Amino acid sequence: MSKKLIAAAAAMLITAAHALPPTEAKISRADMGAAWPFTVESGVLGCERGIAIKFLANRKTYSINGTAQAYSKRYGFGWLQVNSIWADNPDIPGTKINIGPLIARGQKLCRPWP
Repeated sequence: MSKKLIAAAAAMLITAAHALPPTEAKISRADMGAAWPFTVESGVLGCERGIAIKFLANRKTYSINGTAQAYSKRYGFGWLQVNSIWADNPDIPGTKINIGPLIARGQKLCRPWP
């Protein structure tokens, strides 16, 4: 294979990688206001394998949805359950702040997986 062909192939791969939508995004309490469901101030929301929503904060990864819990367990990633950082709902004692909007944001980061 010629050097020109290798260079062209490498350029195409780099271009294709940049064309893919991101699978992670920084997110914080400032972004969501009172709807922020966590006790930590910020982190990185992400999607693995097109369906497993995760959240990284303080060097720890948390499973946000059930799929992420199963994925982490199956592959031995050791992701923590979100309950340890999930904030209590001050308006309804005994409940947590709705995490649905965060899951919806995470799903927007997912892309089809083969």
